[in-house]
Amino acid sequence: MNISLIGTRTRDYTSAGVSRITRKPGGEAEAVPIISASKTSAPVVYLAAIPSLTAESFTLPFTSKAKIASSLRTRTLPYQAAGELEVFTTILNAHKKSSSGVAWYCPRSELEAYASLTRSGGGVIWPAPLALISRLDGGTGVTMWEDGSSTSSVLWKSYAPVLYRWSRNDGEHESEWYDVWCEAEGAERGETYIFDARECSGPDVRVMLQESVKLCTWLPEVNLSISALEDVHSLERTVKFLTAASVCAAVWGCALLGAGVMRLLQARSTAENFRTRSEAVYREVFEPSRTGRISNPVMLARDKIASLAGHGTSEHTFSQTVRGLGAIWSSSPSFDVRLDIIRYNSEGLDCTGTAPGMSSVLAFRKACEERGVTATVDNTQAVSGIGYRFDMRVRWQ
Repeated sequence: MNISLIGTRTRDYTSAGVSRITRKPGGEAEAVPIISASKTSAPVVYLAAIPSLTAESFTLPFTSKAKIASSLRTRTLPYQAAGELEVFTTILNAHKKSSSGVAWYCPRSELEAYASLTRSGGGVIWPAPLALISRLDGGTGVTMWEDGSSTSSVLWKSYAPVLYRWSRNDGEHESEWYDVWCEAEGAERGETYIFDARECSGPDVRVMLQESVKLCTWLPEVNLSISALEDVHSLERTVKFLTAASVCAAVWGCALLGAGVMRLLQARSTAENFRTRSEAVYREVFEPSRTGRISNPVMLARDKIASLAGHGTSEHTFSQTVRGLGAIWSSSPSFDVRLDIIRYNSEGLDCTGTAPGMSSVLAFRKACEERGVTATVDNTQAVSGIGYRFDMRVRWQ
């Protein structure tokens, strides 16, 4: 079973062409033109008396077309054994939380008889009595379409179809049948309008059609043709494909996002583990008893290595170093070298001083080396009025 929820686009019916459909003895449908379209872009309406067509009005507590289709599909399940049943839905009124309309049920085998008409030249197929609604005052009553061999009719209530019927009886007998049915169902009967399709005038039919479309603005959405179903099915397949593709893309996107988040968390965890382990290694190797943050791990490592090499502060304390420097001046009272800056560490001294000449600088370096250290003079600079400014590095051996 297929359900069509999408009709034709609303067009200009002032120039529409109208044809009535008759059935040949072999069952093949034939279009008999009533009036041709005055514009190439105008639609062609095929008015058909469809024997197997039935109509059912509905009111549902939702407006979603998908939910409407699902509800109507459930109603037709008991009848599917008799053959494929097509359902065309026309929504007449849609409110915020509810919708009402009419569902047209017809076997596919019946619709295939009209397929060649709409496929070759386009156009839409209407149940013929729909075009007659403008002839009912107030929109309540029965419109009948007689073609000599059968009568198709629609019972209306306030411009909404309530019942569709096809019979081989004439209009008079059909009118009596509606009298009995409306009395039994307690339905409002209204007036009856009978239209003889064999004696119709083209201009009159077009005017009647225009007036009907003005009164029932939903009429252009009716199209009981195979081509309309095929268009709907094609659109449904496209929507399903795009929906599936978007779902797959969303799943892949979520997977990639999840993988990215996992990698980020893993990277953060690895960095934190590396930092914690590095700090633990420093503490374990260089100063196990220290607590808190290690501000200068390089200096801590340097002192530890110097201590392990036997040149730590245990042999060259700051006081011992100062006494050594004092001994140099004591042995040579005329020594004319002055030290302005002394930077002491576990590896040795970094000194900045001045001397009247380069020979004094070299003599100071030699005096230091005689005490068992390595002295290197760097960055000597002549200064006016002073002599030379120098930097010297002293390292314990």
